[in-house]
Amino acid sequence: MAVDDRWPSPIQIVLVQHRRLDCLGIASLISRSTKLDLLDCSTDLQGFVALSDRHRPDVAMVDVRFPSRASFEAAAGLRQSGVVASVMFLDDEVCLANANRALQVSRSGYYSKLASFAEIEAALVQLQQGETAFDPRLQHEPPRDGNSSARLRRIDSSILAGLTDRELDVMRLLALGYPARQVATQLHLTESAVENLALRIRRKLGVSNVSQLTRVAMQQGLID
Repeated sequence: MAVDDRWPSPIQIVLVQHRRLDCLGIASLISRSTKLDLLDCSTDLQGFVALSDRHRPDVAMVDVRFPSRASFEAAAGLRQSGVVASVMFLDDEVCLANANRALQVSRSGYYSKLASFAEIEAALVQLQQGETAFDPRLQHEPPRDGNSSARLRRIDSSILAGLTDRELDVMRLLALGYPARQVATQLHLTESAVENLALRIRRKLGVSNVSQLTRVAMQQGLID
């Protein structure tokens, strides 16, 4: 989509990045744009929530690489409370599973930091205009199993959209072959809690065993 050079007023941005260098670099690029206005930036997710509440930006630009997928939970909370109008998730590289998580947050976009700043700027304008903005590289994400033939991979929000972040964590570990006890240890849960979550996941996905669950996880890009 072509960006209208007559965009009436700069889009107000609050930025949070996990790494300080990323934060400084993106902030520097935003400062040179006539379409964007950086209100504040942070490398701390809690600080970012406070900044967003104070500034009420048009778009929050959020790094997805904070531990335990806390970025998605924080952004979803800000959207639900009306603190931010839209959310742009930034990732180190294209990841279908993270894109699916972004889809669960209303009025959100998802782009890789491999994109040019011009692409991200255009995507932010799309968000401001009420459109979706997802990195086109997702449509041609290369396989990670050494196979040289690229696979066409598409986002399917209907499959994983009904799962919570905790359920996605459990699903991924089960699909990787971890027994319930090890899943419980990794996620600091009881074994019975993991078994209950696994049952809930199977019901939501309409599968009856771990093999079928693993197949869905691979098809949706949750595991390689």
